[in-house]
Amino acid sequence: MLYKQRFSNFIFLGILIFTIVTCQNKKEYKFIGKDLCNDENGMPIKFITQDDELKYGIRKVFDKKENVINDSLIVSFKMIADCCQEPVDFVQTKETEIIIFPKFKQGELCDCYCEYFFQYKFSTKNLNNKEIRVQQKLP
Repeated sequence: MLYKQRFSNFIFLGILIFTIVTCQNKKEYKFIGKDLCNDENGMPIKFITQDDELKYGIRKVFDKKENVINDSLIVSFKMIADCCQEPVDFVQTKETEIIIFPKFKQGELCDCYCEYFFQYKFSTKNLNNKEIRVQQKLP
């Protein structure tokens, strides 16, 4: 009998810890990251020129936009970086601000440049007056 009670207490504690950990890591936004130079089959549809490189720079955020649509704040931007990368979500939430970092999944790079699109959609209800910043470099 004592064994069954300890076992059920152990199971309850495990479920409680799992619930707390998963709730704390819940994202309160949506992320979209795309390669704008290739179609869904990997076929080139856009080429980055030297003029593009000079105008926008390499690994520099450009064309940053913030739009409020209904109850959402949508933050989007573009970046030119090495081809054959996949944009990934990387956000730091602090007490007074949300910091967005352009990041890519680790992998083998190609010998060319591509344009990438990053978009974050935040619920205005969850922002709690936090400022949103886009950083050029990872922490």
